[in-house]
Amino acid sequence: MFTSKATYDFVVPAAVSLLSTAAVWWLSLSLGLYAPDGLIPGIINLLNLLIAFFIAALAAVATFDRPGLDDKMKGEPATMKRKDSKGVVRDHSRVQGSQEQEHGKSLQDRCRISSDTTPKQEEEVAVTK
Repeated sequence: MFTSKATYDFVVPAAVSLLSTAAVWWLSLSLGLYAPDGLIPGIINLLNLLIAFFIAALAAVATFDRPGLDDKMKGEPATMKRKDSKGVVRDHSRVQGSQEQEHGKSLQDRCRISSDTTPKQEEEVAVTK
């Protein structure tokens, strides 16, 4: 019917909006946008359903098992800037390969509490660290 895309994008929606606004104004219709069965509560209910669906879809995609998904990234490792308690900004990157295993072992060694210690000894170990 119309040859221009701009007509469909701007003119037709503007004309329909003006005509419907004029009809509501002249006929003194009550739309009840905020009524319990109105438009706004209906949109809120729709968003509640969509948000739950999107979260479920994100969980499905995030747990998708595919070969190569856990391979190392090409290029330089991603870093994250973090402030310590003194306000100093430091770059942190995830440690890869054998360094990760060594880091894990040293962390376990520092945090290990033997099973033959008493709760009082565990408190002393925690305080001294």
